[in-house]
Amino acid sequence: MEAFLDLLTLPLWLGAAFCVIYTALASPLEPVQSLFKGWKGSFQLLSSDRRAVFWLFGLFCVAPALEFLFIRVLPLRPPILLGAGFTWQAITAGAIAFIAVGLHQSVLAGTIREFEPTRRRFMWATIYGVAVFLALLLCNFGFALLSSLLPRALLPIGNEANWLLRSLIFVPLALVRPAQSLGDKRPLRAAFAAVFERPISFIVWITSLSIPMLLAKLVVSSVVRPGDMSPLPYFGGHAALALFSVFNCAAFEMTTLHLLYNLRRRPVSYFDTDETEARSAPDGVERPLA
Repeated sequence: MEAFLDLLTLPLWLGAAFCVIYTALASPLEPVQSLFKGWKGSFQLLSSDRRAVFWLFGLFCVAPALEFLFIRVLPLRPPILLGAGFTWQAITAGAIAFIAVGLHQSVLAGTIREFEPTRRRFMWATIYGVAVFLALLLCNFGFALLSSLLPRALLPIGNEANWLLRSLIFVPLALVRPAQSLGDKRPLRAAFAAVFERPISFIVWITSLSIPMLLAKLVVSSVVRPGDMSPLPYFGGHAALALFSVFNCAAFEMTTLHLLYNLRRRPVSYFDTDETEARSAPDGVERPLA
């Protein structure tokens, strides 16, 4: 079985490389331009919205601080520690969704419509953020349970299938917030419909957005080894990771917004906007996002 999986490795990597090149050249999502604009916008965030930077940095610093507190200072039993971790992750997901509405506002200003966040929009964004986290968490546990029931020889395939299924579910859920900010009255439906229209492009490029964060965590783990709770390297490494997470989070939000916006500019029937909220630009022309 292991030899069979090894034979599949090269074709899978070649297929992935082909998908990246093809979608970069032929996709109406304009993924390369969207990725560039997303990261460019994330670095402009520091000068345009320092309050968002402050809140995001604070959110990303709380998790390692709580981990240090509950493991080294006030040791908790593993079940309680696990529950506290999941609770904070849910709170973080809702808070990031709340902040993302403001980030989308700065991107959408002066394009196809005047984007004016309302209290209701902020509330629903927060609810969607928590709901997406809980849905992914349930999928993770469910798929892990199913893969554990497989025979030992099939466990590698089960683990790969687990990762693949979670990625496939994450991709449309990652588009719910952009769909909401673009004025769709049913953002969940619009997100899944968009992915079904351009599955390869969205799967390839939204999945690739996790690569910078994985590399950053790898760098930090090489400096601060797992389980090492020495205060200076622990907090120094995680503070650097939190700062990078601020810009990575902003880049993710802005890139996914650009991807969906590029598809939205095409005349598709699934994108159902509320005309009372979605007003045209002054000249009536849909412009590319800056």
